[in-house]
Amino acid sequence: MGGWRRLVAAGLCAAGVLTGIGCAARHSEGTAVTKPTGPVERDAEGRAYRVRTIPKNQAVRVDAGHIRTTWGITLDLVGEDATAYRYKLYEVSETKPVASPTPSAADRKRVAASYRVDVKNGDRLRWTPFGSGLPTQGQWRDGFDLADVDGDGKLDLIHGPPRTGQPVPRVFLGDGRGTWRLWREAKYPSLPIDYGAARAGDLDGDGAVDLVLSSHLRGFTALRNEGGGVFRDMSRGLPFAKPGTGAPTPFSSRAFRLVDWNGDRRLDVLALGEGPRLEAGRGDKRGVAGAAMGVAVFLNEGANGWRRAEIADPANDLFGQSITLGDFDADGRRDFATASNTLGRTDLLSLGTPDGGWRHVALAGVRPSAYVRVVAAADFDGDGRDDLAIGYTSYELETWRSGIDVLLTRAGGGTERRVLAAREDKTGVFALAAGNLDGDRAPDLVGLSGDGEVLVFLGDGRGGFRRETAPPPAWADTCRGVHVALRDLDADGRDEIVAAFAEESSDTTGEPRCPKGGGLTAWKSTPR
Repeated sequence: MGGWRRLVAAGLCAAGVLTGIGCAARHSEGTAVTKPTGPVERDAEGRAYRVRTIPKNQAVRVDAGHIRTTWGITLDLVGEDATAYRYKLYEVSETKPVASPTPSAADRKRVAASYRVDVKNGDRLRWTPFGSGLPTQGQWRDGFDLADVDGDGKLDLIHGPPRTGQPVPRVFLGDGRGTWRLWREAKYPSLPIDYGAARAGDLDGDGAVDLVLSSHLRGFTALRNEGGGVFRDMSRGLPFAKPGTGAPTPFSSRAFRLVDWNGDRRLDVLALGEGPRLEAGRGDKRGVAGAAMGVAVFLNEGANGWRRAEIADPANDLFGQSITLGDFDADGRRDFATASNTLGRTDLLSLGTPDGGWRHVALAGVRPSAYVRVVAAADFDGDGRDDLAIGYTSYELETWRSGIDVLLTRAGGGTERRVLAAREDKTGVFALAAGNLDGDRAPDLVGLSGDGEVLVFLGDGRGGFRRETAPPPAWADTCRGVHVALRDLDADGRDEIVAAFAEESSDTTGEPRCPKGGGLTAWKSTPR
């Protein structure tokens, strides 16, 4: 990264435009701009900047003094006209960055206290491998589902194409005893799908489990299960852009759920946009070729195909890679919560409204200056309202932290935070799932970290947790955990853990990581 692109990334970080966070935000690397012109000015703190403009269709106003770009970067606002915002682009020496004010000892103590872990340790479960036959290499992301696809009464694992594999779905048939095999006899239509997420459900009411796949930057595909391993395309009306056609990027997602959103007894698609796509232009310029942001609902209209619901999303610049369903206010209507790849977003809870839409709610318990990587919902305290588990990476008072919080919802809309895990690094937690590992019917929680660690928390049903000190082993090649599910595979009343790991072969520093690309695995728990 050279020239003015380096200035943008370094300046946004060191000069304080991003309050120190954007330095690790990979999307800031792609925020290329043309070289600023005009005089150098200085703000009240003596920082040098030039004024730049950005079209209004590539940013939204946050408050009177700030805008947020399509890429999730917050900028200091100078002014605006009918078509563009004017903002400050700070100039910073690459060898002498502007120092941030030194936090006081009282502030450090206050912030550190908010990360104090609220759980005790325990050693109640032991683990045995339950994933024989699942692949142990090959970039398995971004999400899978578990369902009985072949109708034999056993749960199977449904995945889209791996990141580096042939463009066909992958179904691994389970035998309920921890052995899996790739369903090589299955026949799929020839479609240019790509890696993304997968969900399974009966889309047409015939009793067979159908598939919905999302493809990175392309859109959605639905496949009807006609029995005998034969699948037919039933995607009419779903957004999809074939590569190489020059068609604009449709709404695309790597985080979606199947849910009967409008009450017509058909499963619809509720999806969180995966974010903007940059398109190279001439010279030093780039523009937004397409943007998939906000939350969209695609209604399943049976023989008439699919139709995007006309629902106004009041936070349509939200994007991320996780979405979860629940009823967080116990009003009987479907709610959802999302992750966010935008720094500092807290309006992640969306409560369903009587007209079939939703309203976004800011959660006071979400960490300030944080990327919320993943969310999961369950009623952890047994009060009839679903609660929210959050995996995050935060930066407060010059310290990076990664961890898991549970926000217990309270009557009137408040939350009570329980800190399950926190450590001072940028590793992050990228997968969460709730289920019942020990058979006591109280929801438990499992998380996967950015370096392949498995974190297991057994719930007591009253909002308390105990962390297992001997969880399943971390993935051997330090690959990022990307998806986890808890399901009872062998019908013994206790859930098993099924997990996916994936990572590029090297990180941004060039150090080797995840040499085999990742894999899929499963573990069974039994009491000690």
